[in-house]
Amino acid sequence: LGADLRGADLAGTDLRDTLFLTAAQVIAARGDTATRLPRALARPAHWAAAPSAPGRRSSRRRPARR
Repeated sequence: LGADLRGADLAGTDLRDTLFLTAAQVIAARGDTATRLPRALARPAHWAAAPSAPGRRSSRRRPARR
């Protein structure tokens, strides 16, 4: 209850039996077509269309090392 899921990678996760999961938490997280949500929650439009490949790097850029 009240977990901060901002930026959490939920790709492939089965959340169907999760208690107290909110739409705001789902929207703040990242997921894909393999992520299973409770029936009461809609899949966010910004989630990836395909499951993430294991070991795949994030598309976010990292700062250059000095």
